[in-house]
Amino acid sequence: MRRNSFKTLSEPKILSWRSVVQDLIAVGFDLDFMLEHLRKVARKFFGEAIASEMKIVQEQISSLQSTLAVLVSYQGKLMSAAAASPEAVEVASPIDGLFD
Repeated sequence: MRRNSFKTLSEPKILSWRSVVQDLIAVGFDLDFMLEHLRKVARKFFGEAIASEMKIVQEQISSLQSTLAVLVSYQGKLMSAAAASPEAVEVASPIDGLFD
């Protein structure tokens, strides 16, 4: 544990350490303090991973909201142009005339 930096931690490594500590506790070693320390390390590790992922999601939401605002504005312009048009433009459908 001591030779590892926080940057090199991984979920399998944390689970492996927990398993070793639990095995040592099971055979009589008083290592409850180490298990508590490992819990704190795991909380920090997973908390930072979640915070990093949340930042990415927030950036994606912001980008999508900007795109949505542009599209809503464009839709409004199209609707205004369609309402101002004296005649509705009809678009031929591929099935027009099939049942005549």
